[in-house]
Parts: sequence; C-alpha cells; structure tokens
Amino acid sequence: MNTIIYTAGHTVLVILLTAMTAYPLSIKTLPFKNGFTIFLTFTMFFSGGTIPTYLLMRHLHLINNRLVMIIPFAVSTYNVILFRTFFLGINSELRESAKIDGAGEMRILFQIILPLSKAIIATVGLFTMVGKWNDWFSALIYLTDEKKYPVQMILRKILFNSTALNMNDARMMEIFRLNAINPLTIQMATIVVISFPIMCIYPFLQKHFTKGVLLGGIKG
Repeated sequence: MNTIIYTAGHTVLVILLTAMTAYPLSIKTLPFKNGFTIFLTFTMFFSGGTIPTYLLMRHLHLINNRLVMIIPFAVSTYNVILFRTFFLGINSELRESAKIDGAGEMRILFQIILPLSKAIIATVGLFTMVGKWNDWFSALIYLTDEKKYPVQMILRKILFNSTALNMNDARMMEIFRLNAINPLTIQMATIVVISFPIMCIYPFLQKHFTKGVLLGGIKG
C-alpha cells in the first residue's frame, strides 16, 4: 500500500507542477521567458548531491516522513521542456478565444490545455510511475521506520538475504535444498512481483506514449 501511495501521489504531483511550470513558458508574450528557460536548463547540469539533499530534507523535517517519498524531485527540467514543447504545438487561438470569454490562465490550463495534452501526460506519467515504483534508494536514505518502507525495500531485503545465504550460510542452504527452495527462485519471483504492476499499466498508455515522446521532442 505504501508503494501505491508514493507512486500515485508523486506522479500526480509531478504532472500538476510540471504543467503549471511549463504553461507560462509556452506563452510567447511572457516577459523574461528566455531568462526563465535558461535558469531551468542550468539546473540540468548541476545538482547538490546526496549529502546536501539529505541535509535539506532534514531541515524541512521530512526525514522518516511519508512526504519525503512524494514531494522531492517533483519538477524535472526535462519534463518541463517536454510539456512546454507540446503546449507550443497546441493552437494558440484556443487560448486567445478563452481569454476573450473571460477565462483566467489557470482555467485555460486545466480546462483547455491539459485535456488536449493526454499524450504528453501519459508519457511523463509512465516515466514517473516506473521511476518511483522502482525507487528503493530514497527509502533507504530518508526512512528509518520499516512500516513506511515501500515494497521495493522489502523485496531488496529478500534479494539481499537470499544472495547472502547462497554465498555464506551452508546450513541455511541445506535447509533450502531439503525444502526444494532455491534462492535463485526467490530472486526471480521477486523480479516478477516488481515488474508485474507496470506491465499491466503500460498497454493502456502505449498509444499515447509514442505520440507524446515524438511531439514533445520534435516540435518547437
């Protein structure tokens, strides 16, 4: 359940924040648009690293907090560029017509632009879900309560223990042998458990996935 909450919450947050960041950058009349774009691009080449990030999470009181698995890294410059490029491909006359009818920018974004952006939403959503679903390193660093662990941490522990037994503990290996349990079987079963949910979701997003990558990466 923790993994589903972390994955769903992070994915929704990524899509909302990325769309809200990219939409202004797709407006040609935005002041200092080039400066904002350069600033965002700059963050792609430099990062604080693991230790400064950990200190930041501790300063924000997110250590051993479930929100640490949802909020951090919700905005990626790469995703912003994809959304911005896709938004530029949408007819600007739709926005102008909505402005004439009295719609605000937030209403235009959520009621006009996003409904027309299912392809890029599916693309970024799939990227994000896969990344967060497979993320065990963040839990290893930021979570200390095992009750808050995602399933990947538990499966990692199973993999690690089975490998350690396979290499170091002859007595446990004898128990495995007598009960016809092979540590390699445990490892393969663990991989299937990790991969199965994403394999179930991908077919429903496949038709949007290809279109979103192509339009988001070529136009502009």
